[in-house]
This record gives sequence, structure tokens and C-alpha cells, in this order.
Amino acid sequence: MQRYFFDLQHEADAYGVQLPDAREAGRYALRYAAELIRDLDVDAHRQHYWRMDVRGEDEAALFSVVLEMLPVRSGAADHPRPMAAGGATLLDARRRRSA
Repeated sequence: MQRYFFDLQHEADAYGVQLPDAREAGRYALRYAAELIRDLDVDAHRQHYWRMDVRGEDEAALFSVVLEMLPVRSGAADHPRPMAAGGATLLDARRRRSA
């Protein structure tokens, strides 16, 4: 078991969590992020940015979990669409999986 640290934007994780491997640390990071953002107080008319950096025992950065909320102006046809791996939109990726 290794210790992984989950640093928030302005708060370093001093304790960490012992997990079997980096893959499990990724799962933990997503569950932790979902729990934290569930209670965020957001204004739909402002841009919001949230980030968690995950590092291992050796202090090396492994990956980041990033959430960005961008307001879409009414009538804006060129608003950004969420992208999946390979440049497809998340909606396209979901359609392929269900086909």
C-alpha cells in the first residue's frame, strides 16, 4: 500500500490516504471530487474553476481532477462542448457505447 495525497487548489493534503495503486487513487479522487463539488455554491452566470492535484508518497504529481463551469450566453451558437478522448464530444462517446 502506498500513500496518496489529494491537494485542493489552496490546501495541501498533509495526511493522505493509503491505497493499493494509482488506479485506485484515481477512483478515490473522482469520488472525493464528486463529494466536494456536490456542496459548492455556484452562480450560473460566473465562471468557476476547481482543481485537485494527486501526488504519490515521493511527492511526484500523478494527475489532476479539474472542473470548470463556463456560462453560456443566450443565443451563443459557438459555446464549448465537453470533449472526450480523441476529440469526440461526450455525447458522441455515449452514443457509441450504447449502440
